[in-house]
Amino acid sequence: MRRLKHPAPDLNAPVDSAFFSEFILEKHEAQMRQEVDLSHLDPDLQEKIYSLIREFWSVFNSKGIFVPVKYYKCIIDTGDARTIAVKKILYGKRKTVIMQRCIAALAKVGHIEQITDGHWLFKALLAPKPHQETVYNIEDFVWRFCVNYIPLNGVTRIIAYRIPRCDSAV
Repeated sequence: MRRLKHPAPDLNAPVDSAFFSEFILEKHEAQMRQEVDLSHLDPDLQEKIYSLIREFWSVFNSKGIFVPVKYYKCIIDTGDARTIAVKKILYGKRKTVIMQRCIAALAKVGHIEQITDGHWLFKALLAPKPHQETVYNIEDFVWRFCVNYIPLNGVTRIIAYRIPRCDSAV
């Protein structure tokens, strides 16, 4: 990750409307109490925590998940390596249904999007989450949706920083 070069944001400017969400008592109080169960705490402590959540609602509101990180750009230095594009990936009949479901869910929340002009394309994989020894039906498995970046890692230049010795740092 590299920080983009442009002036620092104005701290007196209004808060980004895409992120800011005001706490509306009628709308958010029931949602907050349902999602954050503090019944195991002392009533005074519960109210203090709930008041903090109300005060900083933009941080706790799920709307903030979809705000992108600004002023940074991801740089992967591949030097003069040729582009790598995995073509014609074939999945099994059962895995295809699960893959389509995962892709639809990720696209719905905005984590992925369809590209038509990509030059670097890699294979998506399904990996079952651990501790599912008692699950026998493939439809009941909980899956991790992963991307195989091993070919990209093979051509990426490593950025190495020396780790100082303890005695020289002191």
